Amino acid sequence: MPVYPGALLLQEGHLWGRKEVAIPVASISRAAAAGITVDLTREQIGDLPAVEIGHPGT
Repeated sequence: MPVYPGALLLQEGHLWGRKEVAIPVASISRAAAAGITVDLTREQIGDLPAVEIGHPGT
């Protein structure tokens, strides 16, 4: 399984176009129990390349 140090892994997209991306930790502006805020737009997140996370059992 690949390791992405310094990154937050996120599923982005919708049911038919979902992908997993690595958000750089430097882009995180706030982290709290209610959620995480990043300094990226939806378009910037959508432009990130897909990463292979490797789910158990696949």
